[in-house]
Amino acid sequence: MYATPSLQGKPLQSLHLTEDGVPAFVPECTSFIKKFAKTVGVFRINGNKYYIEELYHVLNHKEVAIPPCCQVHDVSGFLKNWLMNIPEPILIPEVFNQYYVELREESIYDVIKNLPQINRKCLAYIFSAINEVFINAHVNQMSMANISTCFQTCLTQDSTRFHNHVPFPKIFQPCVKILNETGSDFDIPDM
Repeated sequence: MYATPSLQGKPLQSLHLTEDGVPAFVPECTSFIKKFAKTVGVFRINGNKYYIEELYHVLNHKEVAIPPCCQVHDVSGFLKNWLMNIPEPILIPEVFNQYYVELREESIYDVIKNLPQINRKCLAYIFSAINEVFINAHVNQMSMANISTCFQTCLTQDSTRFHNHVPFPKIFQPCVKILNETGSDFDIPDM
């Protein structure tokens, strides 16, 4: 049916990467989500399954664009689905378990610093988009509780591999403080 193979379930390193070292579709999707951040239920309302499946093929190129038929719910649904189906969670359990200390908020910086560059930068793009949505919660009804419901599992997939259950805000909020101005990486403070 599709001329291009799906990017579903492929390891991060095997995807078409930008010069910045992230999958080409990540900046495109997060930019699209930011553009429509005021849409009600950006991450909560399900997208069209057909369009989400189509995005797995359309976005499997070096140069990508969101098709005009897609709405923000389709793109956010694709992004959440992609995070759930990559072979290794974007937040790698072994790195998280080694560096995160529950009562020390700054330890999340150690986690971020020790993630592979591709994971770290993908996380920055995604957190930048989530933050734009959260800033507009008064319009889009995406409170931190709603965002947490949508992303807790997306970041950790099978949470049994994590030693501690860490609520999404405890990961997200410290990370947003260190996003660079373009939202493409983190400015990690020296410890």
